[in-house]
Amino acid sequence: EGHSWEFIELATNMQNLQINRLAIGTNVAWAVDHLGHVHFRFGIHPREPGTGMSPAWIQVDSTILFKSVVVSPDDWLVWTFDKQNCAYVRKGVTSDFPVGTSWEVINGQPVKNISAACGRIFALSLDGEVLCRQGITESNPAGNYWRKLPGKFDTLSASPSGELWLIGEKGAVMKQKSKVVAVHQENRQKEKDELEMGIEVEGWEVI
Repeated sequence: EGHSWEFIELATNMQNLQINRLAIGTNVAWAVDHLGHVHFRFGIHPREPGTGMSPAWIQVDSTILFKSVVVSPDDWLVWTFDKQNCAYVRKGVTSDFPVGTSWEVINGQPVKNISAACGRIFALSLDGEVLCRQGITESNPAGNYWRKLPGKFDTLSASPSGELWLIGEKGAVMKQKSKVVAVHQENRQKEKDELEMGIEVEGWEVI
């Protein structure tokens, strides 16, 4: 739980900006300011061991104005959505180039909330439906399509392993109830289409 708070100095060109959203991975930080610009920082400690250099913030060039950003705990999966609630994925993110190369729009479903787990993206549609992005891999961080999960909620957050916690009506906190499903080799493709990563949501548990 720690014992105190440490001030994180912003870059000189960020001094007059207000940071509205912040996402932290293992070695990186992403932020969105009040104007909708995205900023990236490699290194979340004051000085990275062995480098002799302090981490620095850089603005990620884009003509798109964003509302939020998320990054997976293992740093390679970065998603955001803009002021029209269109979702985007960061392309070209690697361990050697963690800032990536460009934003790719995810056509179709507008979203109002996104959360990232290891290799998984969850979102809420504008009317609160829970969405799980299917087909995500390191070579295809955009995935293939959204799968709807039961229920409607106001906000959500995913643990590194992909367990969902949500806030529903009247502030009720809910947690995902799920079971691991065995996938037999002969039915693997069919099961993969229906039960991505072998997880079947059974419902929600009140916390």
